[in-house]
Amino acid sequence: MFNLGSLSAMSRQDAIRALQWTSHAISIAAALYLLEKMRRLGLKKSLGNLTASVTSLPGLDQIIKSQVNDEVQKSVKEMFPDETFITSLPKEGWESTKVLELLQKLHRESIDPSSGRLFAYAYPLHAQHKNLLKEASNLFAETNALNPTAFPALRRMEIEVVKMTSDLLHGGEGTEGLLTSGGTESILLAVKTYRDRARSLHNISHPNILLPITAHPAFDKALHYFGVEAIRIGVTSKYMADVEEMAEKINRNTILIVVSAPQYPHGVMDPILHASQLAKSRGIPCHVDACIGGFLLPFVKRAGYPVPEFDFELEGVTSISADVHKYGFASKGASVLLFREAGYRVHTYFGYGGWPGGLFVSPGILGTRGGGPIAAAWAALISLGQDGYTKIAADLMATATKIRRGICQIEGLQLVGEGVMSVVAFHSDSVSIMAIADVMEKKGWRMERQQNPSCLHLSLMPSHIPEQVSTDFLTDLANSVETVRTTPGLEKQGTAAMYGMIGKIPQETNLVEYFLKCFLTAVYR
Repeated sequence: MFNLGSLSAMSRQDAIRALQWTSHAISIAAALYLLEKMRRLGLKKSLGNLTASVTSLPGLDQIIKSQVNDEVQKSVKEMFPDETFITSLPKEGWESTKVLELLQKLHRESIDPSSGRLFAYAYPLHAQHKNLLKEASNLFAETNALNPTAFPALRRMEIEVVKMTSDLLHGGEGTEGLLTSGGTESILLAVKTYRDRARSLHNISHPNILLPITAHPAFDKALHYFGVEAIRIGVTSKYMADVEEMAEKINRNTILIVVSAPQYPHGVMDPILHASQLAKSRGIPCHVDACIGGFLLPFVKRAGYPVPEFDFELEGVTSISADVHKYGFASKGASVLLFREAGYRVHTYFGYGGWPGGLFVSPGILGTRGGGPIAAAWAALISLGQDGYTKIAADLMATATKIRRGICQIEGLQLVGEGVMSVVAFHSDSVSIMAIADVMEKKGWRMERQQNPSCLHLSLMPSHIPEQVSTDFLTDLANSVETVRTTPGLEKQGTAAMYGMIGKIPQETNLVEYFLKCFLTAVYR
């Protein structure tokens, strides 16, 4: 997941100007055109509709996009100044020492995931575990799981990873699954499976799924790829998916209900018991996205903390996604997709018999699959075992408890939702939460900015367990809140200004999406 909150403060200013220009261009070019429609439709309803109308006016759309593109280019140049690339193969290959020297230099330019200053993206454990994963991965670095008969060891390890995961999540004898490259692939394959199954069994040609607004964007990517409609489901005051709304919105084309264990933004567990009961009563499959919680929640429960049922213990749950490369502490990328019973997994497969190169079949989206991540996933599970995972879970929960209490003791900060594991979200009712994030980033802390509501996200890792790390974090957080409170104008700078501007652009338009894609294009020019 790419987060614009990771941009430097200087580079954000140009991004902000791009959005500001877009907003001003719409206002100036369309004021007279919109006046009468705003009077008739009402301000709130008309804003989104009319902004979309303006951006579709001949010529204006291209003017806006051209200006956005120019500003994005400037932003990226400031973000990556004086950058030179290797653009062609060297005539003579470099000595290994020279290659490694450059790699070490590049590595030092990135934040150290083990520093305890990062709250997303990487889930490092101790050095001994990291060395084990390296050795396991290196042993199978030249292997390819595309053909399980050529590399039977990969087949064995993949089967064992799937079976261990199934046992952990209360699968039965008929439970099937596969190892994927990450949570996104697991989610893509789940949606594809239910689309193809509904088409085959029920002749549903215009499928939809019930998708809580807190579900991971990988589901939206899957819907976009596979032509499935999203029926958005709101959340309750506790940020749980609204099961009553689900019941009202199910229709004849509904092929799946999605819930999360927990949802990523706030660490809140959806009411999976009730959602799965609803799904079973209506004859609809239910997928539990446990990508972040699948390898932690069972051990949080064993450590003595309350965890609602969320897996195959619930009869209505038909599939689960769980990332081994998150709280399973494997190398990137390894995730498991499980189906309760036989007959589902076959829909993830692709086979083709007409190729002159031979018969072709693959279990998921990828063809070639390197053996390194498979071996590392297997090694992580085997080496840590139940006791190791339970000890980590207990330590993480103790750290999460300390962090939550410390946040609540800082004037102006409040928790968002009731997290069940090591994911914490908080906001402020008196100062700009995004400005707080900017000040904290200058102190070296990289938190995730979120919206609707504006808040900050922390995924706590083993690197945050040391007492001094959490103490330093809370001290710096309290000081940062005071800095924002006593320094006027910080909410108009950096990420705070950017998220404020984005929040004013109506969701009915595609301006934000265009800006994001334009930015990514420039980053990977």
